[in-house]
Amino acid sequence: MKIAIIVSSKKNAGPVTVAADQVRLLVNRGHECVLFYFDEVDSHCVDFACPSERISLKTRIDFSQFDVVHCHGGRPNLYVLLHKPLFAKTKFFTTIHSYIFQDFRYQYGRIGGILHGVRFLFSVLRFDSIIALSKDAVSYYKRFLFFKKIDFLYNTINVNLHTLPQEQQDEINAFKGDSILLGLHGVLNKNKGQDIVIANLPKLPDCKLFLLGTGPEEKHFKYLAEQNGVADRVYWGGFRNNAVDYLPYYDIFLLPSHSEGCPLAMLEAVAMNKKIVCSNIPVLREMFSDTEVSFFDINKTTTFADAVETAIAQTGDNTRLQKRFQQNFSADMVYSKMMEIYKK
Repeated sequence: MKIAIIVSSKKNAGPVTVAADQVRLLVNRGHECVLFYFDEVDSHCVDFACPSERISLKTRIDFSQFDVVHCHGGRPNLYVLLHKPLFAKTKFFTTIHSYIFQDFRYQYGRIGGILHGVRFLFSVLRFDSIIALSKDAVSYYKRFLFFKKIDFLYNTINVNLHTLPQEQQDEINAFKGDSILLGLHGVLNKNKGQDIVIANLPKLPDCKLFLLGTGPEEKHFKYLAEQNGVADRVYWGGFRNNAVDYLPYYDIFLLPSHSEGCPLAMLEAVAMNKKIVCSNIPVLREMFSDTEVSFFDINKTTTFADAVETAIAQTGDNTRLQKRFQQNFSADMVYSKMMEIYKK
């Protein structure tokens, strides 16, 4: 099978990482892939295991040479909207990586979020099938796109751990000391819930927080840490291209998000059998159970500290979590489901 993958850029971001992991799955199993992208980036690029070509919205791709075209993102969707032939034998798919109206509301405000969301939904109308990242996301999009074929495909991850340079090992160990280290990766914005963790840290005197990421709320979150008297217990690590390499140093991994597609950072933590505390949003409830992770109520954020205490008290290896990963998120399972979708 010959497959074209279209992304906005090679920048190290969730949708691009998902696309790169899917390309790796396909190439390793004998398929031919070609990547098309719009923007060059100077640093923090994702490597794709296939040839790539830069395009613009005016570029003409000969779609007839491909069995499948798979898009990730708004601009790739717009490209297909503009250039898909009227009678194409090639099958066209797009993956929607989030709950767009929820995510766009955090980015653009209530009215702007609705307008951007409607524009995004319009961009997917010419695809043969839409791929969401969970069963819950399928139900969500069926409300708006009830006339379209929508399938779900969980993400998988390729955990490639590298030993941290000695300087970075010393950095994290010096900060951790004798404390319980909570780790959290992600863009610093209200949707990702870092403020929930900071607000609850006074109730967790034995814990420190190692934050990786930058974003629009960084200044506000630092102020919140000062106001709560925990500034000395929060480490602001900034963006790290190798965030996964820090996972071995955490006692507990956190995902306090208000909205998620299929979180890659959490799957990396699951693959490494870390203790996890996460919000009880529907997609995470679908993916994992109370016996595998510690949930807190996103509508009652004071329950976060209790969930952390529950995770701290857990002992032994979480074999249920590993079994769940193999059943739903392993490379073989995701590849099998992907082929099932492509061949419908």
